[in-house]
Amino acid sequence: MTLDVARHMWSAAVQPHADRSTLLAEFDDKVVGIARIGIDPDNANLGHLFSLYVHPDSSGKGFGRKLLLEAMRHIGQKGFTSQSLWVFKDNRTAKNLYLSEGFTLTGEERIDPRWQIPETKMVLNAKP
Repeated sequence: MTLDVARHMWSAAVQPHADRSTLLAEFDDKVVGIARIGIDPDNANLGHLFSLYVHPDSSGKGFGRKLLLEAMRHIGQKGFTSQSLWVFKDNRTAKNLYLSEGFTLTGEERIDPRWQIPETKMVLNAKP
């Protein structure tokens, strides 16, 4: 991803949107991670994690897990009992993080035209 592509993607992503929120993870007065949450565009009954990124300099320090847990909490506060996300199919680190927090693979796959990289869907269902 080039700086221009990232700038375009994130400038659009952080614009106000009635059904989406942006969460930032900060450490030492620097943004180390970002997450976008909202309603699943394919199923309005699901909360959705649109994205979760941690700066490479901050990876492996627990920021991703903390940001994920905060995103899950915010989605739950909006009344959703189930949550979904798409993750790059070959991103083992991210998939393992989501699996460790209770997400499961659905078997659904897609290739988003923006990235041209295979993705797989994961869901988190409320415990009875």
